[in-house]
Amino acid sequence: MWAGLSVLALSITSCQKDINSTSSTKTVARAATASSFKVMGYLPSWSGSVSSIQFSKLTHINYAFLIPTSSGGYQAIDNPSKLSSMVSSAHANGVKALISVGGGGGRADHYPKGFQ
Repeated sequence: MWAGLSVLALSITSCQKDINSTSSTKTVARAATASSFKVMGYLPSWSGSVSSIQFSKLTHINYAFLIPTSSGGYQAIDNPSKLSSMVSSAHANGVKALISVGGGGGRADHYPKGFQ
């Protein structure tokens, strides 16, 4: 029993930080500010509605998905009116609007080499 307690005491004291250290090589952690965080949401073309997005909780929103073609272009956007509505609403609320490229079940063998 005493051996177990001494190992516990050793591990606790060895993990303590010396807060009185004046070493010039110590690392100072930068305090996280609210502006350093990005909160991203996704709106799939096949589900959900723009009116249900809580823009006040987001900094960015992605529309899913833009699918590359084997010739280096892109397939037509699914539900383009939904994308347009999302972008307008996002910008009106100070949220950046992006589009996710690839994914969405698109076949990787159809993508140009740069996307594989």
